[in-house]
Amino acid sequence: GIGHRISVARSRELMGLYEPCPYNPILRQTDPEAALQRCGHGKPVSTPDGRWYMVYLCGRMLEQSFSILGRETALDPITWTADGWPLVNGLQGPGVLQKMPLPAWTPEAGTELDFVTPRPPQMGAVVHIGEDISLLSSPEPLSSVDARNIYLRRQTAFDFDMSVRMETADLPEDGAAGITGYYDENTWVVFGLKRVEDRYALQVVEHIGDEDVMHPALELETLPGAVLLEMETRGLSRIFRAYDAEGKLLQEETLDKVYYLCDEGLRRGKRFTGAMAGLYAHGGKKQFRTRFRELRFRDL
Repeated sequence: GIGHRISVARSRELMGLYEPCPYNPILRQTDPEAALQRCGHGKPVSTPDGRWYMVYLCGRMLEQSFSILGRETALDPITWTADGWPLVNGLQGPGVLQKMPLPAWTPEAGTELDFVTPRPPQMGAVVHIGEDISLLSSPEPLSSVDARNIYLRRQTAFDFDMSVRMETADLPEDGAAGITGYYDENTWVVFGLKRVEDRYALQVVEHIGDEDVMHPALELETLPGAVLLEMETRGLSRIFRAYDAEGKLLQEETLDKVYYLCDEGLRRGKRFTGAMAGLYAHGGKKQFRTRFRELRFRDL
């Protein structure tokens, strides 16, 4: 974390010679215990009223090791010396808390900005029907770069709750659908319903690198018309729960440490996306649609 920094040099000619700033680095995190780490890749910006800020990337760490929220964006004010050098946050290092320089931007009503897909989904794969979401299954599993139609929201807090009511009537043989904590095709966890021949089961599956960790499956005697799926997130822990239509608890599974939902958890190229959570549907001898109702996220 302390290896990242921002330095500046100046010249009157594009090709130099450049004079380095005598105050370099003008932004650097020197405290390995501080809330913000890996601070760098900065760009100065100015507001219409003439104020200057340094916008830069950083990471907030869990257990001083896991930046599960990925590369986040921070900013600190810039002041200028009498001889024209920029100083970030008075050379005090990254600020833990700063006032926003401008009012928050509010998107137009109906603009879908909260959700992402890891790859372009098929045309018509995600259909909004009021507050419901109809998701077309992907023929490929989540561990494939060809997997599409995974509907996700970026995790924006270390602690959050997610719930959704999933209809199950159209689940075909070898099909699976439910909720996921997703980083990329290399690391994810899913909790949902799958069908193998005439049997249905609820199961948690973790995918870490090239390994699938299969947790005990709960076989269901009959297929419920809908199940309520929940994911309770507290730091690196996940608690998954499933309820039937009458509110009866069907299954509960606790994962103590989903360390793999960040780039430090598995070294495999550059992986700076940050953890996500959302919906998946895949498999089956033919594509199918799953309808999700009452999708809720609550940051704590």
